[in-house]
Amino acid sequence: MRFFWAPPSHPLPPRPPVGWLRAIRETLGMTSAELGQRLAITASRLRKLQQAEAADAIRLATLRRVAEALDCELNYALVPRQPLSQLRRQQTLRLARANASKPWPGRSCAAAALGCGIERRPCGRRDAP
Repeated sequence: MRFFWAPPSHPLPPRPPVGWLRAIRETLGMTSAELGQRLAITASRLRKLQQAEAADAIRLATLRRVAEALDCELNYALVPRQPLSQLRRQQTLRLARANASKPWPGRSCAAAALGCGIERRPCGRRDAP
């Protein structure tokens, strides 16, 4: 699996106070009853879904259904603030530092290979270097 990282070309706009579902529905000039009919739910149930979305409490599958009914694409993404290679290196260094005091008989120190300045400590065996 390959991961690609690029800084966002433009930040996403903040979510409207009423939530995206209601904002888009109103922009399209659609009533709760009309969208509810497309989803085969009542207008009352739709209002509850809109409130759930605005409160970050809606299920992803439900959000996908409503997006489809609004003729919208749902793009779900986690965007790291740093490149994944940098996050991986930081995690490796954290683990190397945490394990630096543990004996590693017969193994080379991964931290030394990364050049992090952590020296291998003797393992306590008589034949240890």
